[in-house]
Amino acid sequence: MHANSVPEEHRDVDVLHQIGQRIAAADPLSAVLKLVVEVVSSVVKCDSCFVYVLEGNELILRASQNPHADVVNRLKLRMGQGITGWVGEHKKPVAIASNASLDPRFQSFHDLPEDRYEAFLSVPMLCRDKLVGVINVQHRESHAHSQREIYLISTIGFLVGPEIESVRLEAESSKSFELSEARQSVENAKNILRRNLQIDEEQAQLVLQNESRERRKSMKEITEAILIADEIASSHRRRRSGAPARAASDPNLNALAEGLQRALKRKVRIIRRRGRTPGRIEIEFYDDGDLTALAAALSGAMRPAAAHV
Repeated sequence: MHANSVPEEHRDVDVLHQIGQRIAAADPLSAVLKLVVEVVSSVVKCDSCFVYVLEGNELILRASQNPHADVVNRLKLRMGQGITGWVGEHKKPVAIASNASLDPRFQSFHDLPEDRYEAFLSVPMLCRDKLVGVINVQHRESHAHSQREIYLISTIGFLVGPEIESVRLEAESSKSFELSEARQSVENAKNILRRNLQIDEEQAQLVLQNESRERRKSMKEITEAILIADEIASSHRRRRSGAPARAASDPNLNALAEGLQRALKRKVRIIRRRGRTPGRIEIEFYDDGDLTALAAALSGAMRPAAAHV
């Protein structure tokens, strides 16, 4: 059967199925957005299709039907800026059949040729009523957008919206985890300096900052070097003493050690039991005052941490 003889509703279902398939296959978001541009421009027969993704308080152009290497991933709109920003702010579609540039909400950007197109359709992409992006469709000549076109693009937005939100949440979670890990590494490095140099926490922080500046290395690189050097020294001491102890490899014990390190802000090692040799927990401290503070913190940290074992 010829494609033009296929009923519109069947073509629409095929389009939605194709996009859903890509999302279910866990394709990268960039590939999904590229597909959105392809299918929208094919079904609506438009001359331009832009996809903007909300990042922070800005809508960033992430995909385009026409090649725009100079603005894709660079063009940013504030909420409320231009027709696209208005749609994002109000979470309502806007359809302009002709003279789009005369609309009071219209704003020209980077002298794009699409700014001179007659018809403009802008539809929000939502996830649980939260804006995640905007799809824009433009025609060179006047074009009355049908209800079917608006509904179809809106439905595509409903499909893609949760995927965009999921990617955003994953990025935030990864960034938060990295920051947490980085903070913990800095704390561990400061504790090593306090122990080895017999200095307080403020002085340890200054040592890290000074080494970073003088060696022209990032704080992360300095911290990692200190942690690696300390691990090598500890390993060498254990070999020289002939100690059979080894760090825990049990996931539950590792989780407990990590939880204690976060709560106490000190290096913690859990040594597994071997044969009749009992296991032990090693927690660093630096002076009597530090030991008192550690004991107080430990009494509160052990209860919730132990629940994970």
